[in-house]
Amino acid sequence: MGSRARRGSCALRPEGPQVAAAAAVELGHRVGTELTRYQVEGRTEPHTCLNEAVVELRTVRAALAHAAADRGLHIASNRSPITGPVAPAPLAPGPRYAESMSLFRALDDEQSACACRVHIGVADPREAIEVSNHLRTTWLPTPTAPAANSPVLGRR
Repeated sequence: MGSRARRGSCALRPEGPQVAAAAAVELGHRVGTELTRYQVEGRTEPHTCLNEAVVELRTVRAALAHAAADRGLHIASNRSPITGPVAPAPLAPGPRYAESMSLFRALDDEQSACACRVHIGVADPREAIEVSNHLRTTWLPTPTAPAANSPVLGRR
């Protein structure tokens, strides 16, 4: 999830680490930084019940939104790169991100997309392949298409 300036503005603000730290008071390990300072990462625990996952996701997002609002910001979760100056994006602190920059450089310079990822565990290997194939052929093209060539990348 990314942080952005006042409502209606698409200006990026590199305050992700501060928003994450403020939200961590309530969320603990369920929040952290992401690659760029524009981003925060909200996390849920593993769930076997969809309704419980939804409740926790809403709780995490609400805490992040509150922490951002306290700074005059809003969070956004979108699958295509967000607007504003994106290259090079200011990286969040930490050895993981420093190593990523040393290995990938230009790829990291363009990491301004904000997303909601869902990890799904399937115990049976054959069933996992079937689920993966179904998602890839049936559902993946829809969310991927708008991200392929963002109409807002780098716009102000």
